Amino acid sequence: MAADGNLSRPLVVGTAVFEERIIPFAYSLTTGEIAWHEYFPQREKTIPDLFNQPIIVNRLKAAIDLPVKEIRFGEYFCHECKQWVDAVQDLWSVTICMSCSLDRGTDLWERYNS
Repeated sequence: MAADGNLSRPLVVGTAVFEERIIPFAYSLTTGEIAWHEYFPQREKTIPDLFNQPIIVNRLKAAIDLPVKEIRFGEYFCHECKQWVDAVQDLWSVTICMSCSLDRGTDLWERYNS
């Protein structure tokens, strides 16, 4: 497991859904390392091929002590707007979707410039 989020590329990114938590992850296809609670938006949405999907799911499940309900490849969950968003750079900010990030910026601009 990568402690600092420095993973070898190429990466598979997505979200693991648990009973009471939703945790983003990145998985290195090169080394098999996993970074939990890390966002690595990609240039375009990528989904692992059907051969690699079960392998990755099994490695993710083995790496965490929580029962996994669902693995969503290529998507992050925005806790701000409660929507699933493709994990791509144009749609994802740092920890929330770009739309929510822009809304926050507009709210701050309006608050300080009125």
